Amino acid sequence: MGLVAQIAASVDINVHQSSHTELIAAADIVRFLEAVRSRDISVLGLEGFHMVEGRLVPDMDAIADFSSFSGGVSSEEVVAEALRFLASVRGLDLLYDVTLDEHTD
Repeated sequence: MGLVAQIAASVDINVHQSSHTELIAAADIVRFLEAVRSRDISVLGLEGFHMVEGRLVPDMDAIADFSSFSGGVSSEEVVAEALRFLASVRGLDLLYDVTLDEHTD
């Protein structure tokens, strides 16, 4: 179980598994990110996907890279930026691949 699944399980969020990717549903992503923030872990990126006929199809408007924030900005600020990004994304059916900085102290 990866870090995403561990955090999701701790706040009773279901993880959608696709191959080796742990995905969080759009309906749960804000609560998931709040759990990430409470653990002082930084978000490096979000990538939204639609499930189409059993396949993941990336939504190019639902991709954000926060890796440039790493190191110089608190995890709280990065999560806040991720939440601002999500507010601009449309798609209640999206599944998110969340990349976390597993080396955050």
